[in-house]
Amino acid sequence: MQPVYLTDLDSNCALGLEARGPGSYIANYAARGDGLYSTLFVKSVSPGATLQIDYTETTLGPGDGELIPLASHVLVDDTTVLPFNDHVCIPKFHNNPKVTATVTGGTVEFGIYTSSKQISNLDAILAPGGGLPVDILGTPFDKSGTVASDQTEKEVFSFAVPAGVTRRLYRLNASACNEGFFELRIVGGPDDGKKLAILVTTPSNASVSFKFDPYQPIVSGTTVKLFHTANDDNDPAPVFGFISGMDLS
Repeated sequence: MQPVYLTDLDSNCALGLEARGPGSYIANYAARGDGLYSTLFVKSVSPGATLQIDYTETTLGPGDGELIPLASHVLVDDTTVLPFNDHVCIPKFHNNPKVTATVTGGTVEFGIYTSSKQISNLDAILAPGGGLPVDILGTPFDKSGTVASDQTEKEVFSFAVPAGVTRRLYRLNASACNEGFFELRIVGGPDDGKKLAILVTTPSNASVSFKFDPYQPIVSGTTVKLFHTANDDNDPAPVFGFISGMDLS
């Protein structure tokens, strides 16, 4: 299996959204930066099934081959309220980081999505309710069963740049398992309606990305929204992804 490649402030899909039965599913990382930010998205859990997600790295030297725990997502079972998503930070990995998803007792439909980060305030990330530090934007978004395929535009994600801050957008990754398109644009202000990125999805190409060259600056006070429009039948579409960037004050 090819590793999941991540450059600085990059995003990628580690394990795509699909139903998986009992067993272990592994993705290895070839990543830059000083940490990973991981999102687990769960759409369905069959009766009696559980899902455990663990991040590990491999030791060097005499203990070569020993797996060292780095972080884990919360345990998911058939009592978990769905759709469900959980976020964890994996700091300062050193050698051959990987994620292992273990399914037992049934079938779980899930996906794992990862951003590489340059983490300047780890305590703020790990503190309860602390969220991400102000100098990093790495906010995953997801919708399941609420984005109906009725060919009308649905807002999926939005953010407003805080006062005194310029936000640099580096990359947009998005997925939807039906035919349609995403549009990232400015809402309100002098640049109202300005389109920043358009991404098209199909059932055979559900995960798409747009990399700004080298970045898209968004000035203080600006609101940016991501919209999704579905083109095919009336199947609801799970929608998820990342916007990676950095805040400069």
